[in-house]
Amino acid sequence: MTSVKRIFQLDVIRSFAIICVVFNHATEYSTHYNSSYLNNMPLLHRLIEISFFTFGRLGVPLFLMLTGYLLLDRDFSGDNGKGVLQFYRKNLLPLIIAWQFWILLYEVFDCIFYQHTFSVFGYLARALLIAPVNMAQAWYIPMIIGIYVLLPFVSIGIHSVSNKALSIITTAAYCYVFIVPTIQYLDENIFSFNTEIISQVSFPFSGGIYGIYVVLGFLAKSLSLKLSTYSSRREAVITILLVIFAVSAFIGTVLYQNFLFSRGVEGPIWYSFFTLPLVAVCIFLVLYRVVKLGVFSSLVTNLSRYSFGIFLMHMLIILPLEKHFPSTFNRLWTPVLFSAITIVVCYFVCAILARSQKLRWLILAK
Repeated sequence: MTSVKRIFQLDVIRSFAIICVVFNHATEYSTHYNSSYLNNMPLLHRLIEISFFTFGRLGVPLFLMLTGYLLLDRDFSGDNGKGVLQFYRKNLLPLIIAWQFWILLYEVFDCIFYQHTFSVFGYLARALLIAPVNMAQAWYIPMIIGIYVLLPFVSIGIHSVSNKALSIITTAAYCYVFIVPTIQYLDENIFSFNTEIISQVSFPFSGGIYGIYVVLGFLAKSLSLKLSTYSSRREAVITILLVIFAVSAFIGTVLYQNFLFSRGVEGPIWYSFFTLPLVAVCIFLVLYRVVKLGVFSSLVTNLSRYSFGIFLMHMLIILPLEKHFPSTFNRLWTPVLFSAITIVVCYFVCAILARSQKLRWLILAK
C-alpha cells in the first residue's frame, strides 16, 4: 500500500474530534443525562456534567469539517467524470464495504448483550440502509455515505463561485438551518411567541445541517491559509480572540442547557444548535496552528489514523462498562474514566488491525 502524505494539523483536529465523540457517548451512557437526574445534583456538578456533554457534541462537526477541508477542494470536473468514479471507488466503496462488516458485528453484539434473536430480514434491511442500526453512533455512516454521493458535484459547483459569495450563501443557510430551529425550540418549550416558528426554507440538496458543516470545513481551509500569511504577532492576536470567542460561546451553551434543565425541560443540544458551528470553526482554526507536539506527535498521528476504527468500536466498550461498572464509583467523573478506558482499548485493537494487510480495511487505516 502506498503511503499517504499526512498533514499533522489535521491529525490534531481528527484526534481531538474522536476524543469528543467518545466523551459524548461516555457521558450519555455512564450517567442519567436528563433533567430529573441533573436537577438532583449540586449546581457545580451539574455544570460539569453538562460541560462534558457539550464538549462531546463538538466531535461530529469537526469530522464533517475535515471532510470539507480534504474533499471539497478536489477537482472532479475533468476526464469526463473519471474523477468522480475514482472518488467513489477509493472513498465511497471502501466505506460501504467496511460498514457491512460492522453492521453484522453489531447484530451479533445485540444478540449477546441484549439477548436478542438474530433476524436475517432485520440484518438485510440494515445492510441495505433501509433500517436503523441499534448503536448510538451508527446514524453517522449512512449520513456520510449520502454526503459522499453528491459531494463531487457540490465541489464542482463550489469551484464556480468565489469564497466571498460562498460565505454569503452559507451565512444565509446558517440562519435558517441553525438559528431558526433554536428559536423554534425555545418557542415550543419556554417562551411561546404565539406564532408557529418553523423554517420554511429547506436545504436537502446541501445535506442540511451536516452539509453546511462540510462547507464550513472548506471555508476554514481558506481562512487557515490566509491566517498563515499574517505576521506572527497578528496571527497570535487572532488566535487569542478565537479562543476567547470559543470559550465564551461554549460557556453560553452550557448555561443555556442548564437553564432548560432547571425548568424541567429536556435540554440536550443537537448539532443544529446555533453555537456549535461557531465553536467548531474556532476550534478548527486554533488547532490548525498546532504544528508539532514533541514526544506526543506520533501518538496523535496514530490516534488520527485509528479514528474511524475507534468511532466504529467505541460503543462496544462503553455499553459493557456501563452495565458492569461499580455503582459506588463517583458518577461525576465516570465519563472521564469511561472515555479513557475506551480510547486505550480501541487504540490497541486498531493498532493490531492496522498492522494486518488483510484486516486494516475494516477500520480504513492508511
